[in-house]
Amino acid sequence: MAVSSALGGAVRRREDPRLITGAGLYTDDVRLDRCLHAVFVRSSMAHARLKSVDVAAAVALPGVGLGCGRDARCGGDLQGG
Repeated sequence: MAVSSALGGAVRRREDPRLITGAGLYTDDVRLDRCLHAVFVRSSMAHARLKSVDVAAAVALPGVGLGCGRDARCGGDLQGG
């Protein structure tokens, strides 16, 4: 195929029918056992410091885990170092 005929022309791809009919599998569709999802809490203000985050309600839910950075205490409030 000449380069000039490939530019701007329609390209038939093998995956198109599967994707446009809703039968395609996307990364977000994959569910693995014991897979965790992460949420990062950041300040909405530039150069501000988070003094505390109340995680009690989240931790009380089934299946919720809590991980902390090296300068924070795991549990209730996060204390900066």
